[in-house]
Amino acid sequence: SLPRPADLNPLLAEADAAWQEQRGAWAQFGSDLLLGYEYRACIKLGARDLDDPADAIAGAYQRVCVDLRTLTEVGLFGYHQVPPAQRLWIWATDLEQARKDLPLV
Repeated sequence: SLPRPADLNPLLAEADAAWQEQRGAWAQFGSDLLLGYEYRACIKLGARDLDDPADAIAGAYQRVCVDLRTLTEVGLFGYHQVPPAQRLWIWATDLEQARKDLPLV
């Protein structure tokens, strides 16, 4: 569920300012900082004994990224093209419903 615009927009503005001005965790780590989703994907893919690498990749990337600036889907792997504060993650299994609920491009 998404917050109403009156709550979501100030949150996005502050998150974007923190990214642009390198505040908080960005001050210490900059663009090297891995956010939760990216970090968990690295952990899943970094296992020593991957029986099936394709299954590992499928398990690590289960969410589609949407660019909140344009509501454009950038897919499972295109998130690096979107500033962190502008990423909306949608489970791939929920994407059909999200397309009905949001004006995604």
